[in-house]
Amino acid sequence: MAKLLDPLAALRRLGSALAARARSAKAPLPMELGIELRSGGGRKARSTSGVVERFRLLIDKRSVRVETGGPSKHCLVLAYSDLTPLLLGETSAETMIQSSRLRTTTPRAKQLALAIFKGEMYFRPPLDDLLA
Repeated sequence: MAKLLDPLAALRRLGSALAARARSAKAPLPMELGIELRSGGGRKARSTSGVVERFRLLIDKRSVRVETGGPSKHCLVLAYSDLTPLLLGETSAETMIQSSRLRTTTPRAKQLALAIFKGEMYFRPPLDDLLA
């Protein structure tokens, strides 16, 4: 199991891939999807544990931005440790919602999460990034 040391950098790095998934799913653009990471309290997203970080994924027809900051209307709430499997495609959003590891604040957030995080395995060989 992988662990993200810098979720913001990972989201920025995968932003274009997430935007391509949203566009291929014909999600209404522009769109904003918040991601709220929580700490501790077990693996359930409904726990009363505190907010660690908040991110906003902003996708329009030409660009993608990932910002930190305040709450978003359409938001995904999950444990800090559950972000890695979601981003890497080890687990789909649908599976995480069914197991109560991911909670959405609105029906649109659920629709966007199901479109963007389908659970397709994303594998990148670890030696591909080494300089020759």
